[in-house]
Amino acid sequence: MSKALIGQDRAALKALIKRSLFAVPPDQSQSSRIGGVPLSDTARVAHLVPVEQTPAAVLMPIIDRPEGLSLLLTQRSAGLRSHAGQISFPGGRIEANDLEPKAAALRETKEEIGLLPEYVDVMGYLSPHIVLSGFFVVPVVGIVNNQFKLNIDGAEVESVFEVPLSFFMNSANHQQEQRQLGNTSVPVYSFQYAQHRIWGMTAGIIMHLYERLMIELTKP
Repeated sequence: MSKALIGQDRAALKALIKRSLFAVPPDQSQSSRIGGVPLSDTARVAHLVPVEQTPAAVLMPIIDRPEGLSLLLTQRSAGLRSHAGQISFPGGRIEANDLEPKAAALRETKEEIGLLPEYVDVMGYLSPHIVLSGFFVVPVVGIVNNQFKLNIDGAEVESVFEVPLSFFMNSANHQQEQRQLGNTSVPVYSFQYAQHRIWGMTAGIIMHLYERLMIELTKP
């Protein structure tokens, strides 16, 4: 089935992505996803979810390249207090003056990597993901005009890189690895692309998009 996704041309794939997303941000009660843990295993770690969760949003930037769509990812700076050195999407806390998760995701993306909001066509939202470090994260999916320029804040982001979206849509590249969460060992999603190991919530969000696209493809 993943070959059907890989074979979509750019216009068809963008339309498919838009149809697979929520038009408005789902609220906290609609989240059953915990980081990069597969849905079938979330019940085993639900007791580890913090009672108090900080609302946050990330942007999943899908770049519209002539040769195909690609996903823009960041490697967090090694000096950060949390999730240092990990691969992630740009984003952060939803502040009081952010009208909605989209505003927070675009603001944080501009601050972290200098990608201006006018280059991003927000397509919709994925289900929220709970991070065991205490965040409730809404993924915002946007198509990025390939004429964008970046200005990276080195205090937060060490580097950025692109991965062809077709890599993530190929089920042969989907991996799971065991992680110890509290006293429980559970599988988490992961990808290995060149020297980059993508796992945890970032991999979970990517897999969620894949699952939504597969559902949309199988509709009559």
